[in-house]
Amino acid sequence: MTIRDTLIRELEKEAPSMIEYEGDRLVIRHVYIERRMVPLNLYLQHGSAGEIEHSMKEYGDAIKQLMQANISFLATCFTRISV
Repeated sequence: MTIRDTLIRELEKEAPSMIEYEGDRLVIRHVYIERRMVPLNLYLQHGSAGEIEHSMKEYGDAIKQLMQANISFLATCFTRISV
């Protein structure tokens, strides 16, 4: 069994309602991806001026996208960030 086969079997077992087959393609309807991240306050304390500027632009863009999607959980974000 290959890694691909193992992954497909695990998806079929753990999330059968999230996958479907279209011919020879496997379609995953919903995926949540997690990655390791540095907390923003620590990143800002240790980043260069360019990194800080870039991260603030990205953060602002993320807030804009959340607002456009009518998602509002920003109050909890702001209380955790102390710059």
